[in-house]
Order: sequence, then structure tokens, then C-alpha cells
Amino acid sequence: MEYDQKARRFGYRIKETTGKPPSAVVVRCPYSHEFALNITTIKTWFDKIQIDKTWRACPGCFALSFKFGRRQHILEQAGCTCMPIEHFLARNGTEISFVCPQGHREEMAVSYFDKRSQRFNNGKLSDICGLCTRVIPTHLEEAKERCTELGHEYLRYEGKRKISYRCGQCHREQQTTIASMTKMGRSKYCRNCPARN
Repeated sequence: MEYDQKARRFGYRIKETTGKPPSAVVVRCPYSHEFALNITTIKTWFDKIQIDKTWRACPGCFALSFKFGRRQHILEQAGCTCMPIEHFLARNGTEISFVCPQGHREEMAVSYFDKRSQRFNNGKLSDICGLCTRVIPTHLEEAKERCTELGHEYLRYEGKRKISYRCGQCHREQQTTIASMTKMGRSKYCRNCPARN
């Protein structure tokens, strides 16, 4: 069928025709949703794909986009970066992915996320990010500042009082404790830094 080749360019597949003579097709979207499309409206449907986001042409994906939008709003209020909607659609709306301001990447079941986000009205990031539920040490901000003073790039808090940073000399990603980063006399070089030589 001529339309099948066009559909494949956008990740869709036209699975079969129904009726004799065919009056409709069954379309499968890139995220495995299936829906029927009348033969007389298929050209209009292709025009929609070409001028709009691909997932908007699927009724199933479009419905999930509202579910995604509500949770994206909560994450943005918490200062988190939500992964694109395509991640959400690929999991059929059961998981949401985001990066918190501390750099933690989370993939969380939507049902669990909803329970955690109900407690977010007190403004604590730890109510959203599972890794931030560990108490963030009081000296973390001091460690970030010291990192910058030494010419390094702070990356994230790893838990258990450890941080990751990118060495300003050799540009390799390293881990160290908060206590080690903040101690007086710390060198601008990371451990085993090749830039020492």
C-alpha cells in the first residue's frame, strides 16, 4: 500500500485494511498504540504528521501528553529538568524521567511519583527526588564553592557525603568526599592528575 511507505518515514505502520472493499486501515504508532483511520481521511492525517509533532497524530499519545504535562509542571516547580515526552511515551505513561537540581537522574513509576509529589507543597526537593531523600550535608554548598575556586566543575552530589566533579586541569570526571574538597591546602590537581607533570 502506498500509504504504508509514507507512514514508515514517521515511525508509523499501517498494519491492515478492514472491510471489503477496504474502508479503513489500522495504524500502529511508534509507541505501539493502535487506532483505526478512515481511508477518506488518511491524506489529511499525513498532512498533520508533516506539520506537527509526530506523536500528536496518535490519539493514544495525545491523551498521554496531558498526563505528562501535569507532572512536568510539578517537576519544573521543583527546579527539575524533565526528560522529553518521548521518554514518557516509550514507557506508555507508566514512568517519568527527570534530572533534579543536584544532578540526579531519576526514572520513577508515575504512581510513586504522584505519592511523592503530593508532599511537595512544603517546598522540599527531597519530596520529589528519591536520591535527595538522604539528608544533603550542610557543607555541600561550601564544597561547590571550593570546587569553583580550584578551577573544577561541580557535577553532582552522589550521596554518602561524596561529590562528582570535572578536574579543571585534566578534565576527567572524579569523585571525592565533601570533607576532602573543603579542606585547607587542597591542590588544584585531582588524584593521579596527568596535568601535574
